[in-house]
Amino acid sequence: MTRALTRFLTLLRSFPDLTTEAQRAQYIVEPHRHFTRSSPLTFRRTVAFILQLVRKSTAVELHDFFGSLGRAPVTKSAFAQRWRAIRPAFFRDFFYRSVQDF
Repeated sequence: MTRALTRFLTLLRSFPDLTTEAQRAQYIVEPHRHFTRSSPLTFRRTVAFILQLVRKSTAVELHDFFGSLGRAPVTKSAFAQRWRAIRPAFFRDFFYRSVQDF
């Protein structure tokens, strides 16, 4: 793996950490409801899936993505619900941060 890709993946893992309620409220719609339960679609997995730039149908990409993780795939509906729970501000801040770091 190239250094730039390694740095980008490290940034993805560390940004944001979402440990405080203020961070959760900034990036998640209704943070007291979303991304609170144990689920195969964690916040980081949802973001990683979105950032991988889907080329095939969503169902096929979800199957491939979770297959590579050794997990059962989730439905398109479950993914869409999780995606809607992430505020656009997260992607704006993530991309601004990635541009600054690289």
